[in-house]
Amino acid sequence: MKARSGERWTVFVNIGLTFTIAVLLGFFAGRWLDQKWHTQPLFTLVGVFWGLGGSFWYLVRKVRELENGGKKEKGPP
Repeated sequence: MKARSGERWTVFVNIGLTFTIAVLLGFFAGRWLDQKWHTQPLFTLVGVFWGLGGSFWYLVRKVRELENGGKKEKGPP
């Protein structure tokens, strides 16, 4: 069964929000650690890249799920 266009729209909005929230959380957590341990910009960069990596992993999972007609995959991508 294929996802309706309204359902796909919500998936794309969810992907966008996931990217934004993951990168911002990584940035602010890294900035907080940098301020605490005086290591600017080490943890800020690590946090941003961690957020980007997690977001891309989520994106790949969702695209594969859409290609499979909404069936969730088991295991890593």
